Amino acid sequence: MAAGHAQQAVQGHGNQVNVYLSGSPPPGLEATLPDHMRGWPASRREAGTLPAVWNVEPRNPGFSGRETVLTQLRHQLKAGGPTVVQALHGMGGVGKTQLAIEYAHRHADDYDLVWWISAERASLIGEQYASLGRRLGLLQAGVDILTGAPMVMESLRQHGRWLVIFDNAESPDDVRRWLPGGGPGHVIITSRHHRWQQLAAIVYLDVLPREESMELLAVHHRDLTEEDADRLAEALGDLPLALAQAAGFLAETGTSVADYRALLATHAADLLDQGRPATYPVSLAAAIAVNMDALADTDPAAAALLRICALLAPEPIPVGLLTLRPEAEPDGDGDGIAAWSLVLDRPVALRRSIGHTTDYGLARATPDGIILHRLTQAVLKNQSGGSDEIRLREHVRALLVAAHPGDPTQADTWRAWSLLLPHVAAVDPAASDHPGLRSLACDAVQYLLDCGDARTGRLLAGQLYQQWRRRLGPDDRQTLRVATLLFKAELDAGHYQSARRLGEETFSRQRRALGEDDPDTLWSAKIFSAALGQSGDHEQAYRLIEDTLSPSAQRIDDSV
Repeated sequence: MAAGHAQQAVQGHGNQVNVYLSGSPPPGLEATLPDHMRGWPASRREAGTLPAVWNVEPRNPGFSGRETVLTQLRHQLKAGGPTVVQALHGMGGVGKTQLAIEYAHRHADDYDLVWWISAERASLIGEQYASLGRRLGLLQAGVDILTGAPMVMESLRQHGRWLVIFDNAESPDDVRRWLPGGGPGHVIITSRHHRWQQLAAIVYLDVLPREESMELLAVHHRDLTEEDADRLAEALGDLPLALAQAAGFLAETGTSVADYRALLATHAADLLDQGRPATYPVSLAAAIAVNMDALADTDPAAAALLRICALLAPEPIPVGLLTLRPEAEPDGDGDGIAAWSLVLDRPVALRRSIGHTTDYGLARATPDGIILHRLTQAVLKNQSGGSDEIRLREHVRALLVAAHPGDPTQADTWRAWSLLLPHVAAVDPAASDHPGLRSLACDAVQYLLDCGDARTGRLLAGQLYQQWRRRLGPDDRQTLRVATLLFKAELDAGHYQSARRLGEETFSRQRRALGEDDPDTLWSAKIFSAALGQSGDHEQAYRLIEDTLSPSAQRIDDSV
């Protein structure tokens, strides 16, 4: 939302924003202001010194990047007119508080008053507001804030050059009644929550661009090579708190980036509890755990939803996938699946649970689905275990099988396949004993080959073939099916000799294990004949085509 729109939102919702804790302001309130307060913004100080009314914590010497967001924030706050309210929102650990601190210090010369309010606990906001009133000389010790708040807000409305920051606000309702609702000052709100449209202009704070991630790592660990910094940033999903923690841990322990990445895959919760920078109140793992516990108390269905999402990919997870009811539901309720199942037939409750996951900064909702940061997923996966985790994994596999988009050779299914594919890969179908999941994986390879992504299709087919051949045997039907897909991928890539060699072995095994007239054998024969022709053996290719097209072979899939 542009700054002008933010002003309109504030002006257009006066009953929500410009309110007084004790009702309408008493008549002649302005005349009751102390004489010395009518000119407080005119106080002068040397450039580079902090305002006399200031309670912001020291500047973070390790702050790096975010120039674009800082510039955007400054431009919108300086748009003029009535109070402009900016809400910085994003997941935990993305650096909202640090950005607000940096902004306050960077532009301290532009303000005569900068007041920081820790807004996480709504019940404590009033006392911090009262402290501002006492610092301004408006309130005497012991004055009820319900009586004194209107005087503090009126003073702010009457004077400019002030900035009030509400940090880590839980909801608009907690902050709304404390906004001055007018005057030339500025308000910044930081929050994990996203529902600020009626109260503020929204500034979404995402993870860092890769270049800024690498700069941040260099600030905290100067010995990292550019290549290692890039790999570490990739593993940590460019999340500022995780980057700072990792750099500190590496510097303190001498751990290599390769070893850190290996530990991250198996011990994320423990690892992300280490190396907390002094500028953050808690580690990333602790923040995720606290928010997850709070969410579970508020909405068990939403917590169960996140546990399910944690086992999928850090890509948009279609809501349609999550709301399916697989035919075979795993038993047990310790994993929370039962709590999630209870809202599936209640559309409003279901959407509310999805919204709650975003309220706690643990997920993000997009038009394509729900997104969890890879580190949130890693911590949540590490927190589960035993039979509950086994049931959750069974449930996720069953969801994916139930979400089969349809014939992968048909272009109208490709959009659905593109959304499902990352999540199929995330559950490692090559290592799965689930027949339906193995069949889904083969169809996913077929989709990749048909939509033109032969390289990815070839890589996936190769991984599946190698593991299934070893685990299931070379004559297993699904091993043979993915072998056919693999030599088709080799053929599409122009590797005619390797396609012929694998095709010859696969076709021979299919004829022996499945029979000459089996649909999979006939399908393999059609592709193998093309490989023979491309490798120069046109006579054998012709004989195979002739045999394949005999009356007993009419069941072949002509779409291949």
